[in-house]
Amino acid sequence: IGEVFSYPIDVFLSETTVVQPDVLFISNERNSIIDEKEGIIGAPDLVVEVISRNSVIRDRVSKKNIYEKSDILEYWIIDPQNAVVEIYAKENGQFVLFSALEDEGDVAKSKVMEGFTVSFEEVF
Repeated sequence: IGEVFSYPIDVFLSETTVVQPDVLFISNERNSIIDEKEGIIGAPDLVVEVISRNSVIRDRVSKKNIYEKSDILEYWIIDPQNAVVEIYAKENGQFVLFSALEDEGDVAKSKVMEGFTVSFEEVF
């Protein structure tokens, strides 16, 4: 259904905004934004950030705002310290919590990658 890339890869959301998500997904329908030399020229369908002690504010606030203003459709935040995964999907131009993993036995689903699920145990 598409390609998955992992850090480090440059994602050019605009001429002045370049980010390097931990993981990203680009659907086959949008694979024209993949440039073998430059990186990703445009918004991926889905991005994932794994929070570290030094990146909490950057990932939860700064990058979330940047991603929300772009054409990214889904944003996953993985917080290993608190054993939480939050999946935000774009609705009316804003990210809203679509799915989450917080406890053993939980299963989260992706809105962008229809049919894709991940369990708490698989992540943590």
